[in-house]
Amino acid sequence: MAIWQAILLGLVQGFTAFLPVSSSGHLSLMEHILGTPESGTLLTMMFHLGALAAVIAVFWKDLWMLVRQPRHKLMYMMLIATVPLLVSILLLGGVFASAYQQSNVQGLVLAIGFLISGLTLFAAGQFFDNGEKKLKQFCWKESGIIGLSQILAVIPGISRLGTTLSAAMASGLDRPFALRFVLLLSAPSLLISVLCEGFQLIGNDVAPTVDFWGAILGLLAAMLAGYAAIRLLLKILSRGKLQYFAYYLGGLTVLLLLDQFVFRLFF
Repeated sequence: MAIWQAILLGLVQGFTAFLPVSSSGHLSLMEHILGTPESGTLLTMMFHLGALAAVIAVFWKDLWMLVRQPRHKLMYMMLIATVPLLVSILLLGGVFASAYQQSNVQGLVLAIGFLISGLTLFAAGQFFDNGEKKLKQFCWKESGIIGLSQILAVIPGISRLGTTLSAAMASGLDRPFALRFVLLLSAPSLLISVLCEGFQLIGNDVAPTVDFWGAILGLLAAMLAGYAAIRLLLKILSRGKLQYFAYYLGGLTVLLLLDQFVFRLFF
């Protein structure tokens, strides 16, 4: 893989990691468009490291507060929401990833995932955008529901951030607090992904798909794009424009279905 391709994929991964549109789905789509091999474990890990750095850069005050006050209520809520994600990654992540890679209808799989993400976002913005609960009223049941919603994200094309944000709003959380919580929740999610990918690299004799500089520049691209995406999402959702992402995913679903069954350009 050329360095410019690694940078472009890093930008895509980092930018879509913090928008409710599925970063894994967009990364796979871009790989097909570019005709590149799959990013591989090393490059994917570097992308996730870059995205994690972006979260830390934006929310370092909140994260530092949690480090200093590990018994803070927010920490407990994040731990509860993280458990289902950890279980799903360990038990289901590899199964779904392998099945997707071996599938000859990847475009259809992505289209279905994008459609589900779009519908959940539309429903959240249309019917559940009047929640008033903040941290004080936040309880373990709501955190558990948000955590369970992350299990859907093992399916390619389904956005982890989108499902958790929709679940948080459907649980009655105030939109700004819901957004802050799910973005903070992305930190342990990304950390778990990095650790799992790191363990996969140990003893793995498969040659990496990119060289050293490609991996480093891919990381930096993901970090910068992720930082910009978080700022953009905070600005967009402060105006209550969640449906914009639903419309985008709906349009993308139509294009993927046309490509899968008519044009056959990328899948």
